[in-house]
Amino acid sequence: MTENKGYYSGNSNIAQTLIDCAFDSISMVGKLASPFVSWLFDGWAKEKKLDFDDLFRTTKLCKGDMLPLLINEGKNDNYDYYTFYVPNGIVKSDFEKRIEQFSYFFHTEERNIRFVNNNYNVEVRILKPRDTYKYNPKEHKRKDLKIPMGYDFDGNLLLINFLVSRNFGCYIAGSSGGGKSCSLRLLITHLMNNMTPDELELVVVNTKVVDLNCLKNSIYTVMYQKGTEGINELLKAQLIDMDDRYDTLGENDVDDIWEYKENGGKMSFRLLIIEEISAYEKDKDYQQNMQRIASMGRAAGIIPILVTQLPSREILPSPIKCNINTIIGHKTIDAVRSEVIAGLDSGLEKLSGDGHNKIFNCDMKGVEYQSLYVTKDIMKDVVKKRNKEFKK
Repeated sequence: MTENKGYYSGNSNIAQTLIDCAFDSISMVGKLASPFVSWLFDGWAKEKKLDFDDLFRTTKLCKGDMLPLLINEGKNDNYDYYTFYVPNGIVKSDFEKRIEQFSYFFHTEERNIRFVNNNYNVEVRILKPRDTYKYNPKEHKRKDLKIPMGYDFDGNLLLINFLVSRNFGCYIAGSSGGGKSCSLRLLITHLMNNMTPDELELVVVNTKVVDLNCLKNSIYTVMYQKGTEGINELLKAQLIDMDDRYDTLGENDVDDIWEYKENGGKMSFRLLIIEEISAYEKDKDYQQNMQRIASMGRAAGIIPILVTQLPSREILPSPIKCNINTIIGHKTIDAVRSEVIAGLDSGLEKLSGDGHNKIFNCDMKGVEYQSLYVTKDIMKDVVKKRNKEFKK
């Protein structure tokens, strides 16, 4: 027993010594391994960074051995951006031709990628999910005739004015469910909120029956029609009023409503609002009447606001279309429909819908923005408030 006890006791000391050595070794290995582990993970992280050089070589976006050079990168609330100095001979369209490869590279859909010229450099923008902004009648009230449409992707409030000569008239177009009715409500609601009944009149053709019902009893509305029956009688009434306005302008020796107002004359702008103009596609009388209003209404202050899914030549013939200078483009399902609405390379098929729109006029060549949202209740409240204020 004694020998056995000594044997186990001795071996216990040896075991403890071995354990202590093992712990010391592990500690030493840990200290030695720490820089290696750090290097290993740093290397892994670097490998995870975007390798633009590999992308450019793989897609042959280069000029010989010269590749676009990343000179700036960053992010804001609306997008991440990467700015590249490009060799001579490489332009923005060269990036755009490779959008599919950029989509895989960034792991995002093509509609979320934008290529922008930036001081002779090319900037790649990766859009983030967009917030919803609600129109507030108090906060968005203005002292001029500009309409706040929403926010561009630099966070700026986007303003338009289609009551000025160069941007005369407006049509709103895009696929079903893209928010066209909301854009129309925004235009009408803001102008009612911002102008008096002496400054603004509405002629409303509520073709769809459901969206503009509250305007029937608005103090701004001088004519209201529901459905499609009687459209030409309504348009002929506008032509008669247009001729009367021209007589007034001639008697005062002025060229248009803007000059007349500058000289102290009182003449209201009149919006001719027609929802879903495709309902009148085969109506030749409608086309002739609208053509005259579109071509001559500008000087008299009679301004067409038209809404449709696709303004094809059968629905919006060129003599009408060419006289309307503001386009609010909503999402389309393909580039062909986008071209019909706003011209070649207008890019409406890249929009995501839900108020993600583009504006085209003489001041803006396809500015992308997230629209202010106007509910039917907001429009009704503005109608009630203005009716009460002006005693209807």
